Amino acid sequence: MDMAAEHLLLAEAQASAEGFGRLYDATYDRIYAYTYRRTGSAAEAEDITAAVFEAALRGISRVSLGDRPVLAWLYGIARHHVADHYRRRGATAEDSVETDGREGESPDPQERLEGEERAALLRRALATLSADDQAVLDSVYYAELPRGEAARLLGVSANALYVRLHRALARLRRQVTILEQSRLPSQPVVRRPSDAQGIGLAG
Repeated sequence: MDMAAEHLLLAEAQASAEGFGRLYDATYDRIYAYTYRRTGSAAEAEDITAAVFEAALRGISRVSLGDRPVLAWLYGIARHHVADHYRRRGATAEDSVETDGREGESPDPQERLEGEERAALLRRALATLSADDQAVLDSVYYAELPRGEAARLLGVSANALYVRLHRALARLRRQVTILEQSRLPSQPVVRRPSDAQGIGLAG
């Protein structure tokens, strides 16, 4: 969806309940996918996604996107709700390991379990990082925004985004290593060369 179409969608959402319904239909799956990747739980993702759109509806009349995409605004709301969710629970998502079929399931139960453990470990490591590091990793890897949109969302240049992303990934790698070592030998986490490719941890 191009920027003009997104801004038209926002204008319609500000004008009527039907317009907001169209915004909801157009963006729900992306927001749900983000909250699912951050929590690993379908039930928690559904609850948080519902809260995101409730907050969006309350603030729809006041929002002005400027040159930001609609999804960047919604992801900003979602990121705060995910953070609040973990603060309330006093948890780091280590125990939020669930597969409900939406992300696809491996036919091999052992491989599936190892994948879930790796995902939970990444979420736990991410929760130990600063808010700035979490924001840049959230935007690029969990929300899967294009780099240009992620830079606009964070209010930085493309070059600054690259530097922040590189540093955040380095800190995340260190935290993953620390958490892996803390779980050995009683709870080993099996790592393969391809495991970290999706979030840039390899190399």
